[in-house]
Amino acid sequence: MKRSGLWIGLPVIEVLEGTRIGEVVDVLFDPDNHASALLIKKDGLLAGQGIVPLTDLKSVGEDAITIESADVVKEWESKEYTKCLVTGDEALTGKELYTEDGTMLGTVADVYIGTQRDNIVGYEVSDGLLADLVTGRKWIPATDVLQIGNQMIVKANTKLTDLPLNT
Repeated sequence: MKRSGLWIGLPVIEVLEGTRIGEVVDVLFDPDNHASALLIKKDGLLAGQGIVPLTDLKSVGEDAITIESADVVKEWESKEYTKCLVTGDEALTGKELYTEDGTMLGTVADVYIGTQRDNIVGYEVSDGLLADLVTGRKWIPATDVLQIGNQMIVKANTKLTDLPLNT
């Protein structure tokens, strides 16, 4: 299980030339809730944005992401992806989480993806800065999410205190 938010801000380095080609600005998800590409801000004067499919990543390290060559960077076509981690109208982070009976649980702080299939396996929940510092953030498995709407993720009837602490 990986926290997808940790990829934001990492440089993307091409191994073939040994050069930095850009920086990760978002993680893109397909309609089946699989992390499928990274949105990068390309370096240079005529830069812009591009996407790197996760299948084209050579390695994801603590300090950088490597790809074989710049040829794997594709043009950004937003219609291929239905959700983003941090940018756009369909950003997952910052969405409010409510139970079916209308109790607010907090907001999505990060999205966890599986290590094998890159599918969403859970959501890290923030209940505010003070609560995060005192009790830590909480975890909601993706299987408990009933609906992802434009403004919120609706969760099955569970109280925030019933959720296990994220470790």
